[in-house]
Amino acid sequence: MLAMIWQMARYHALELLGSKSEKDILEWANEKAGSICTIKSFSDKGLSDGKFLIKLCESIDPEVIDWDLVESGEEDSGKEMNAKYAISLARKFGAFIFCVWEDVVKHKKKMMIVLIAGIYDCYMEKHERE
Repeated sequence: MLAMIWQMARYHALELLGSKSEKDILEWANEKAGSICTIKSFSDKGLSDGKFLIKLCESIDPEVIDWDLVESGEEDSGKEMNAKYAISLARKFGAFIFCVWEDVVKHKKKMMIVLIAGIYDCYMEKHERE
């Protein structure tokens, strides 16, 4: 049952983006947040400190991000704070959120796909209005 629900959530996330593939989303994410790090997959350890996700949110509206709140991410507490901040930013922009901060820190592939797809959807919506 859980596997079916996951597949429906994944399908929904990808369909919101106009039938983009996971590869398309990964390329977009690296283009927007590559200055922080480049990820090879949605389970890349570079996601665990949350800064990559915060950088993606910055691509939607740079003025909203307060980089003074972003921790180095070297310690577990900093990773937790960054992950919570990234999720709250994504929510603020209207992204659909199915994950919790622990999923970011543990860089769970399924949750990262849906979260990054949600941020991508917000980015596309904002840039279509402009």
